[in-house]
Amino acid sequence: MHRARSLLIALLASGTTLLAACDDLDDEGPFPSGACEGPPAPVQGNWTLRGEGDRRDCIDDAFNGAFDITTPVAVAVTLGQAEDGPVPFTGTPVEGDVPPGFRFDGDVEGPCVRLEYAETVLIDNQPESRRRLQMSFVGVAGEEGIVRGSFTGTGPLGCSTRGTFEAFVD
Repeated sequence: MHRARSLLIALLASGTTLLAACDDLDDEGPFPSGACEGPPAPVQGNWTLRGEGDRRDCIDDAFNGAFDITTPVAVAVTLGQAEDGPVPFTGTPVEGDVPPGFRFDGDVEGPCVRLEYAETVLIDNQPESRRRLQMSFVGVAGEEGIVRGSFTGTGPLGCSTRGTFEAFVD
């Protein structure tokens, strides 16, 4: 089994079938009209992610199939400022070095959360095999400090990804 080594998100290929599918985003965006009203959800704090998804169209067929997302290192999320509309946020790993090409930022508007994530990963722990991984997450924050939603993305080997996730905010 090939592994894409990521310092933040571990993406493990497995033979299991994806049970939860995410909905396609429509022209109006990922959230129904009026769903994002109200004060921003409390998303500042340390995030850990978990989820499952499916990779397709990978250059290396060994990467095609189901995979899991876990964060071995929490990400400290800090809110920015906004007078009106979505409030931006950024995140940095709470331990260790920031991975090459790291990006963890997004916005929150009412309970609606959007996150862009990217980093450069190693394939089979080989320095010459660096590949870009990018994912877009959309979800809804609940009162219990959990953001639930879906993601789409690309990488690490030309793969298209999609799936579902939960982000736990401490």
